[in-house]
This record gives sequence, structure tokens and C-alpha cells, in this order.
Amino acid sequence: MEMLEIKALMDLLDRLYDAIPEGDKQQCKLERKFTSDQYRAARYDIPLIMSDGERYQFVDYEMGKAASKQSTADLEELVFWVYYPIINAGASFYEIRHRVPGQNPRRIIFAKGLELFGYLGPGYAARYQVKIDESLAARPYTDEKIPLVKEEAADAAEETVSETAPEPAREVSAPPPAPEPPPDPPAAPDTAELEKKLQSIELLYNAFVERLKRGLLPADKVKDFEDIRHTREQLLAALAQKRGE
Repeated sequence: MEMLEIKALMDLLDRLYDAIPEGDKQQCKLERKFTSDQYRAARYDIPLIMSDGERYQFVDYEMGKAASKQSTADLEELVFWVYYPIINAGASFYEIRHRVPGQNPRRIIFAKGLELFGYLGPGYAARYQVKIDESLAARPYTDEKIPLVKEEAADAAEETVSETAPEPAREVSAPPPAPEPPPDPPAAPDTAELEKKLQSIELLYNAFVERLKRGLLPADKVKDFEDIRHTREQLLAALAQKRGE
């Protein structure tokens, strides 16, 4: 296949992005993160697309510097390189908003990713399926079975016993001793302590957000990100309440 000039190549990438329905773009927060401008790539840490007339170049930027570089003469392979981090990040974001308790997050991520690549064309969906198969070969799905909590299990056991065992003879017994007063609740953390905890969480949260935007967040780390986001929201709410007192 004849090599595309850089303008024709960027037009193709734009048309493929436009082929994805707007509803999916909004649900997945998809971003058109690629450029043929080296200055823009370095400034905003987005992939740089180039062509020397013989091979296409895909350069990934981190902290304003080229972090990795790949080249290929296969146009479909280049397009897949460009859209894989975009769609992977979008599918991960979608999973966070549509999580099923106890289900491995990759089930939704892979299904949504396959759907999004399908809009680009069957060849791209087939390449993504290869990625899915490789991931599952290394780490099969491990859905969690959520057990009963101890109180529920005890209640269920008591109900079973009460249904089958005869009622024992009643005995007159002394009244139970008065319950001890509950212990005083622990002192709420002060503003300085909350700010210190929030500062630590913010560092982790921002690191996860950056990796999610760049499509570098592994599927098995999505739950960790959601836990950190929830903790951050709790700390922000607690600080707001403290400052309003």
C-alpha cells in the first residue's frame, strides 16, 4: 500500500475519530490525543505522528520528552497504536461508571473497547481481540463471590435451627445486668491532620488520573483508582465541614 502524506494521514485519523458516535465519546470521555506538531506533542505530552515517506513514526511523550518511538510501514498498525491508548482509557473510564460489584472490571473494559474499535473497522477490532486474548491467557477473569457478612450468616443459622429444633423448656432466670455505657467516640481529626492526609491522597490521585488519560492504567488497577477517588472525596467533604464550623 502506498504511504500516505502526513496531511492525508491526519485526515484519516480525524475521520476515524468522527466515526465513533457522540454518545460513546461522552460516556467514555474520549479525547482526540494525537498530533503531527512536535512542539504541541512535547508541550501537552500527547503522541506525535510522523512519516518519512517509507515508514510511519509513532512517538510517545512524557514530561516534554520523547519516551518511546515505534515505526511501521503498515498503516493499520499505526492507526491501532494511535487509538489503543485513547480507547483503553475511555473503556476504563466507562467501567468505573458502570461497575458491577463482584465482577472483574476487565469484562466491561474489554467489551466496551471492542465495541469502540468496531466503529473504526473490523481489522482494528480483530487487533484488539488479540490483545484481549493475550491478557486473559496471562490472567484469566477472577470474578469475586461476595459472601454473607458474619451477622447475616449467624441470623441465617439461627433461623434454620429455630425451624428444626424443639423449643426448650423455659427457665426463670435473673434479669440480665445493665449494659455498660458505650465508650466515648474517638476524637475527630483536626484540620491540619485532614489536610496532611489529603495531600498524600492527592499525589496518588493525580498520578492515577494522568495514567488514565494516557491510557496507561492497567485494568487490574482500576479498582485501586476508584478506592483512592472515594477516599479523596471523603477527605474533601470532611475538610469542608471542618472549615465551616
